[in-house]
Amino acid sequence: FIGQGWNWTLEQAQAHVRKYRYLEVGAYCATADGKTRLYISVPYDGYTLEQLSLTPTGLTADWGDGTTSVLTHNLWNVHTYVKAGNYVITIDNPNGTISLGYGAIYSVFGCDTADYEVRNQLLTHVELGANVTTICDNAFKCSRNLVSINIPLGVQGRSGVGFKYTFFRCSSLRYFSVPQANEHTPLATSLTYIAQNCFSLKSAPIPYGYTSNPNAYAFNDCRSLRRINLPASLGTIGNYIFYSAYGLGSEVHIPEGVTSIGSAAFANTYCVRAFYLHPTTPPSIQANTFDGIDNACVFYVPKGCLEAYQSATNWATYASRMVEMEEEL
Repeated sequence: FIGQGWNWTLEQAQAHVRKYRYLEVGAYCATADGKTRLYISVPYDGYTLEQLSLTPTGLTADWGDGTTSVLTHNLWNVHTYVKAGNYVITIDNPNGTISLGYGAIYSVFGCDTADYEVRNQLLTHVELGANVTTICDNAFKCSRNLVSINIPLGVQGRSGVGFKYTFFRCSSLRYFSVPQANEHTPLATSLTYIAQNCFSLKSAPIPYGYTSNPNAYAFNDCRSLRRINLPASLGTIGNYIFYSAYGLGSEVHIPEGVTSIGSAAFANTYCVRAFYLHPTTPPSIQANTFDGIDNACVFYVPKGCLEAYQSATNWATYASRMVEMEEEL
């Protein structure tokens, strides 16, 4: 792999730690030779992979079994493996870019095949090359054995609309990255459903600089989440974004720029013991935003803002649990 940079600048990291006391730092990288590799586990002899969804046509595919071919279709690229086993499909386009998935519907291995239960267990690991520029909606949806993936800098969602359903129901996924904005890549405009039902996911990578764009259901039912870093730029926390993130522990910091927290956004986050609310004006919430939280959970509010929070619509329910911060954390 070739390193591309970090998900925080030193200045951003220092500012975040001063305010929120913790930070998860990671690096972006791409394959050294620029090629993209899909690691798969073929379940039985004579298995036919009925769809490999990539654009543009003309890409070369080394199927990992000693055969290669030129992909002539965006969707119906078929290959039969004589023997069961582990293989690496290597995709290359030395003269251009690559998009993973196809349109707004098709994952990398399609969605129209009759053997979808088998197909959903094929993919175990992905290494993306620098010539990958787009990951389409649903690209890795329901890839149940995918454990981790690093999305390189420069990669965008379909038509620049963000990453929607990208890892939906990838139940074994523990880690993934989302690129930060830079001079070549605009910030993702949507994280809607990006990782819903990713039961093994440990962290929620919301890019620094992400603001008020759609993020509903993004980490819904991610039961193994332990800690989240909500960027200071965030303005809206979407509906059901962390609903039933049972393992989310200890404390959650709501950045001072947040003006709205959606329906059931933190419902059933049983393990959270404290919400630190940094906005001086109470964000709008729904009656069920914090449904099912622990009865001992405390809401810390900025000094001088206790009365405003205690009297605000829907916040009044938690008035007896509110405490003023001694100082801004």
